[in-house]
Amino acid sequence: MDGGKGLFIDEVGKFITQSNDYFFPPALSLIYGFFLLCVFLYLLFRRSQQEDPRHAMYHALEGLQDALDGDLDAAEAARIEAHLTVAKRSDRKEIMSLATALGLYLEKERGRLPAAVPGVWKRTAMRVDALGLRLGRRVHRTIISAILLLWLVLVIGYIIILVQGGPNLNQQVLQWRSVLVAIQAAVGFFMLGALLAWFGREEEGGLKLAVCGFLLSLVALQLHYFYISQFSAITTTMLQFAFLQILLAYRRWYLSD
Repeated sequence: MDGGKGLFIDEVGKFITQSNDYFFPPALSLIYGFFLLCVFLYLLFRRSQQEDPRHAMYHALEGLQDALDGDLDAAEAARIEAHLTVAKRSDRKEIMSLATALGLYLEKERGRLPAAVPGVWKRTAMRVDALGLRLGRRVHRTIISAILLLWLVLVIGYIIILVQGGPNLNQQVLQWRSVLVAIQAAVGFFMLGALLAWFGREEEGGLKLAVCGFLLSLVALQLHYFYISQFSAITTTMLQFAFLQILLAYRRWYLSD
């Protein structure tokens, strides 16, 4: 199954061209768009299932398999209890009764459950959080200020280059110039609003505008640049994704309840 997915992603250029052109320019845009679509569908279905009592009960029963195997830990029990909380809101009495009974069982077993052992990704995230918190809020805020200023300058500069044109712009850029200018202008609008709010001490509003700007750039703008610049667009995409994580980390550490 996984090999089939890899084959599709790797060979998409050959699938959509009569000449089996592996390096067909739109291929990377299609691959990037496919991944964006997968992320969107995952978030959409995960949210809908989390709010549905019947699906929540399915997840709870699946998690209880660890209890039968003797592998249930405190973290897994907490996730099961969260699913059971949703399941208790069901309008079906049998689901409510089962969720209540399972909740009572987990409550009795809670004191005997071993602490969760974090995996590799969890340990890495914990180390990153610890390092970021050691830097302090003032340093983190300065980094975000620099990011917003830098990105606004880059957006304005690139809009000027697109509007003025010139021999350095390739044919694909000229072909999509009006679209690129419009998207860059929208991104610049978000970044300018974020910068004004940020320096005006409206941190929550500033972060929301900045996140919207980076998401718009990652979804709409980079989709075009993968078509225009091919593999060189990966660097810009990863940089924007990193900046987005810095913004979200600040909100998670200092602004969330």
